[in-house]
Amino acid sequence: MTSILEVRARDPTICEAHVGKECVKGSNCGFGCPWMNYPGGLDRNNYCGLCLECVKACPYDNMTVRTRPFGRDLLKPHRETAEAFKSLIMLNLALLYLVVLLGPNAWLKDWASMRAGLPSYLLFVAIFFGSSLLLMPGAFFAFSWLAKRVGGLKEVPVKRVFVTYAYALVPLGLAAWIAFSIPLMQINWAYIPQAAADPYGWGWDLLGLKSFSWNPFLPGLVPFVQASVLLLGLAYSVFIGSRIANELTPDRARARRSFLPIAAYLNLVSLGFLWIFIG
Repeated sequence: MTSILEVRARDPTICEAHVGKECVKGSNCGFGCPWMNYPGGLDRNNYCGLCLECVKACPYDNMTVRTRPFGRDLLKPHRETAEAFKSLIMLNLALLYLVVLLGPNAWLKDWASMRAGLPSYLLFVAIFFGSSLLLMPGAFFAFSWLAKRVGGLKEVPVKRVFVTYAYALVPLGLAAWIAFSIPLMQINWAYIPQAAADPYGWGWDLLGLKSFSWNPFLPGLVPFVQASVLLLGLAYSVFIGSRIANELTPDRARARRSFLPIAAYLNLVSLGFLWIFIG
């Protein structure tokens, strides 16, 4: 949904009139869509893997790759409960992985790796699934109910409020995962030249960089880079949420009021991430 690339038909009418549908069935030039899509009718990226098989298979060269604005699909009024849960799971797993893999709690790492025994591991699994499928969605559902009440959306089911606003979580979740990767890149970047010099481990020194010393890149700035990325994600989530609020009611004032609890939720989750990043 946030990708700046999309695979689309140049002229959808050609796809409609064409009977062969090689983009679905495949041809001598390419496989049929492995994602089980009809590429000629794509209008969202959610179930397209950008594998480009349809581009190769189309006998009319009617499928193409285009650039587009970041996060464009988030604003399309196509909402599904499963996708709403995926956005919440993505956000929750970023939080869990940060705590387990980058946190200071060795006992939690032991739980996750089964070093502390099967009972502790099963408790970790229960926390993992419980927080992803119950705690995080439950908290967001409560804020969605509050959004319905604050916005005076009496005619809108709370489920619709929940599903619609869940799409505003995607930029924040994506930013959280990028922030999770930053220390891995800043600390371990020096291994890349070594691997490039000897990619197969055969003792080569193709670039004269095999003896390149490990040297973390500005490790002291890691928390601040993480916080900056997270705040950018928060800002974009607020922007998306304020835009999709208008799907719930044509009254802009009510739409803005309904988004206030969701904005509070986004800020509370962001504070949790910031506490992990910078204490």
